[in-house]
Amino acid sequence: MAIAICAAGSVALSPAPAEARDAADPRAESRSDGAVVVGGGADDHERVVVGDAAVKVAREVGWSLASEAIPAEDADRLLDCSDPMRPFACVPPSVVGRGVRRIFVFAVDHQHAATGAPMAVLTARLLIAAPPTLVVRQRFCEHCADDRLTEATTELALQLLQDAAVRNGRTVLDVASSPPGARITLDGRPIGATNATFNTFPGSHVVVIEKAGYHSETRTVVAREGRTVLFVSHDMAAIQALCTRCLLLIDGRLRLSSTTHDVTTHYLGIAAREDTGRCRIDPETRQRPNASAMMLEVVVSCGDGVPTAGIPMGCPLAIHVRFHADQPIHPVLGVVLKTAFGLSVFGITNRIMCAEALSQVCGEAVITCHFDNLPLMPGKYYLDLFLVPGDERDVVRDAISFEVFARDRFGTGKLPLPADGPIFMPARFTLEENARSSDRPASMRALSPLKL
Repeated sequence: MAIAICAAGSVALSPAPAEARDAADPRAESRSDGAVVVGGGADDHERVVVGDAAVKVAREVGWSLASEAIPAEDADRLLDCSDPMRPFACVPPSVVGRGVRRIFVFAVDHQHAATGAPMAVLTARLLIAAPPTLVVRQRFCEHCADDRLTEATTELALQLLQDAAVRNGRTVLDVASSPPGARITLDGRPIGATNATFNTFPGSHVVVIEKAGYHSETRTVVAREGRTVLFVSHDMAAIQALCTRCLLLIDGRLRLSSTTHDVTTHYLGIAAREDTGRCRIDPETRQRPNASAMMLEVVVSCGDGVPTAGIPMGCPLAIHVRFHADQPIHPVLGVVLKTAFGLSVFGITNRIMCAEALSQVCGEAVITCHFDNLPLMPGKYYLDLFLVPGDERDVVRDAISFEVFARDRFGTGKLPLPADGPIFMPARFTLEENARSSDRPASMRALSPLKL
């Protein structure tokens, strides 16, 4: 890296390397939007080290740097820029005329620490034309060899960029949780509680969310210019309504990063891992252990025959019952669905639903009860089953259980209240504003008063 060192008050502008300039577009200088200036009382070598580190940071964040040194008289003025309202008022017209809209200004000086050790003092400014921004920071480095000076310059330059990004408010981080009121720590610093919005800077951040009675959650979030929303919840309906992409963490480790549908489906499967959706029926649970037809196994699925113990709201439910008949029968399957408290929600049999009896079978067979859209609220449910082979009944109480999980069934991210009952019923609402009495439904027309 070549640096042009100015005379008295020595200030330098860091240009592109010679080989890069040779290969560059001859119009590149006219498109330059950034510059790096290094000055102060330190020796030339230290200013070269600082300049190299600052130029590297500038290029990594996308700056297009000017390729020629700023004249000494113009560079001296940049060291004195201090007006936060009009930071570019001190920038010479010759610099502005090149299209430069942002400038790193570093001053490297020497002092002695309280212990008497030699100490480098880095004073850095970041000037941005629009929106008008001036950020100033300082760093001290004792016994500062080249590697430590490079590290200090890099950290200082990045901190200036971060401060400017936060001040400009162009990168916003929304942190929400369900339930709200969780404490938020951003990159090791407490910043408030959910749900809240904060200005930050583009890049990777570590967010920790903690609430009494809940496991703490740690997320690495890549914030981009604009708005980044971090929503932590076990509420599937809210997640499906708000999010387009999800991360699944188990015991603090990332297990899956994919679309909302893929992640929530995987999560629901894990949440129901204690059950399998398949249960062999124990003969001891039967009320009639010597019935001529007996149920052997029951499987719960989403209609595809694959056992599952978790059914999303509003999805199909199929109850597959494998049985064995000692003699030919027209099987009748009865299903009674109950809440976790043992309260019956509904009961149904194929004798009621089917106009004609099912085919006659003998030996082993499977009879299935299908629900196209399960109208159940989230919660755990149990099934009582009975098989009717003629005048006998094979009855099994609590034959199997399954979980219904929340889902954004209505596209609003909201669900009926649990206190409203175990069943949700989709409905359509209309409104007629200022409708005349004659146009209203007959049930809504006012009754004529009685005459006595």
